Amino acid sequence: MNTEIIDITPIKSIKGKIIIPADKSISHRPLLLNSIANGTAKVYNLLPSEDVLCTKVILKQLGISIIDFEDHIQITGGEFQEPSEELYCGNSGTTMRLLLGLLAPNPISVTLTGDASLSGRPMKRVTRYLKDWVVSCLGSDGAEANYAPLQLSGKTDVPFFEVAIPIASAQLKSALALVALQSNGAVIRGGGSSRDHTERMIRAMGGQCISEENGDIEVKASELQALDIRVPSDFSSAAFFIALGLLLPDSELFLPNININPTRSGFLETILEMGA
Repeated sequence: MNTEIIDITPIKSIKGKIIIPADKSISHRPLLLNSIANGTAKVYNLLPSEDVLCTKVILKQLGISIIDFEDHIQITGGEFQEPSEELYCGNSGTTMRLLLGLLAPNPISVTLTGDASLSGRPMKRVTRYLKDWVVSCLGSDGAEANYAPLQLSGKTDVPFFEVAIPIASAQLKSALALVALQSNGAVIRGGGSSRDHTERMIRAMGGQCISEENGDIEVKASELQALDIRVPSDFSSAAFFIALGLLLPDSELFLPNININPTRSGFLETILEMGA
């Protein structure tokens, strides 16, 4: 058995510029929202993770034009085409749950699959609402539609709906907002303090989405306009280096392009209150 010895030398300060990887949660959203928008958008600094790649590959399978360039991707919105193969979501719960909402108000049939881990994670938090609106929503457990593979057949005449979601879940809230955008609107209550990346991006793309202080949102049927975006860097990853800089006297760190959405930056607010 090989043993590797690592020497750790204490340091007194740290100075420099650190580029933090892009926010994964946000990286999914310009792909999904621009896929139903009018026009062509450029997305910079997309996180090259397997989860985000699954979302990108699936949108291509659905007929959406996505072209890779050296420093960005170009995506053109359009009508979804029924895929000839299953849509593999890998280990990405965000991909599967948001795709359920994205595709439900479209007249196509799809099968969403995932790896062993994702296939054991519950999807009923989304599908329980969709089953009233879609022609079919079946899972490996039948009509419960809680576990992948999930068979979804959408339809275009989803009525206005008002729901109170039982948990503060950004994935559930976003999935339902994607349904409402493409149909007849909705009021979604119970979002609480869950992240609001989707709502902010909908508004930036010309969609009608009203957010209340308690987390409730009203989404109206809207045509989105393609939006160029540079995905910000992940605040959670940056927090480690912020803490390091604070613990070492005379440190100076520059962390550019960090996402400081108030639903994500509680650590920053706390350390400022502590005198940082």
